[in-house]
Amino acid sequence: MDKLRQRAPLLIALALLAFIPQLLALVGLPGRQGAFWLSLLTQMLIWGLFALSYDLLFGYAGLLSLGQAIFFGLAIYGVTLSSLYWGFSPWEALGSGLLISLVGAMLVGIVAVRVPGHGFLIVTAVISLIVYLMAVAASGWTGGTNGVTVTIPSLDFGFLRLSLFDPRQGYWLALGLLMLSYAALRWLTRTPLGRALELIRENEPRAEALGYPTLRLKFVVFVISGSFAGVAGLLYALINQFASAGLLQWTVSANALIWTLVGGAGTLVGPLIGTALLKFLEYLFGGWWPQGYPLLLGLVLLLVARAAPQGIVGMLRAWRAQRELR
Repeated sequence: MDKLRQRAPLLIALALLAFIPQLLALVGLPGRQGAFWLSLLTQMLIWGLFALSYDLLFGYAGLLSLGQAIFFGLAIYGVTLSSLYWGFSPWEALGSGLLISLVGAMLVGIVAVRVPGHGFLIVTAVISLIVYLMAVAASGWTGGTNGVTVTIPSLDFGFLRLSLFDPRQGYWLALGLLMLSYAALRWLTRTPLGRALELIRENEPRAEALGYPTLRLKFVVFVISGSFAGVAGLLYALINQFASAGLLQWTVSANALIWTLVGGAGTLVGPLIGTALLKFLEYLFGGWWPQGYPLLLGLVLLLVARAAPQGIVGMLRAWRAQRELR
């Protein structure tokens, strides 16, 4: 019963997300407006999945990285370029995108996890910058900062064909993939690997003294986290059908860090809340005062640091614990 009560908010949120297309139809939004809101929510789900991958690395393993966008962008380019230049089928393109992001995570991880402390942050930022500059230099292929588009009309599951031009079907695809990824990461964090990562985060020398192969474990979580960032990239490529060198920049990783901190690091659900909140604020301010969003973002970070150092989820958990003690 206690576990069910703890999971009730998440279950309610998932139920609401599942019925959003029906809710939009019930309130009578015109077709274009309904499609717009579905598209906005779909983008939130995509970036929420990217933030989930970051939370595994930062929230559970304590590895502060500015290179997560590398694997996100590599997966996007893998899908886009293989479809555009080599005529891959959608599933072949998805496989190539995931493979490229996985190999990229392994190559970067071999170098980065050996660097202790803040050096890890610097190394991942530098590698991200190098990959970004390489994509810009190869603009004949990649489109550089202007980007390149591709057309993938549908995704065939055999028993079901999803039209990627239909906002509702794109929304269902994004929601389903996010739910599967969340379930997989939730399971992973409750395994012995997840507990070992938390020990490394809290006290790495102690973990080494207890016999944990910390270097190997950090490499494993780096690759897993990068792979899930790649999954988010696959979803981005399918829904947006666009790739740009800007998606490889360290600033994209910094956004994931901010979403995670605002929502609550090490909670998985926190990054989803942080992403949804800040993406919605970005939409609101982007329409009438684009220059004001960075200012608002700074104010939100100051407010969270002051009132909820553990993020929104941490604040809610503390409030619930105090309420139960009364």
